[in-house]
Amino acid sequence: LIIIGAQKAGTTSMGQWLQEHPQVQPGRFPKKKESHFFHGVFAGLLEEKAQKKWSGTEEEFYCRARLRYAEVVFEVSMMMEGMVNGRNPNITFDKTPVNIHLKNCPEYVAKTCPW
Repeated sequence: LIIIGAQKAGTTSMGQWLQEHPQVQPGRFPKKKESHFFHGVFAGLLEEKAQKKWSGTEEEFYCRARLRYAEVVFEVSMMMEGMVNGRNPNITFDKTPVNIHLKNCPEYVAKTCPW
């Protein structure tokens, strides 16, 4: 789950409400509350691509971005533990309100996280 909202528009409250559900957990960045993935790590990947340091296809680029997103945001071990023990996997969310200011962010989110 990715929340793209404006700053001071209730994203912190939404995150707190979501966490009240037993199967919902925030991403792996509890102290700063936000991943800043799309204007941090993803922007770096875009820069590499623009500087021709990336020679793969568009689909390979977004596959690489998906892997980096999972590494940054998901607590995979907890999700896998839930699946192994017969429970539904936990739902993880990322809320970074400043993403709303990133040009093409909805497109980047849709291509990086198509689930």
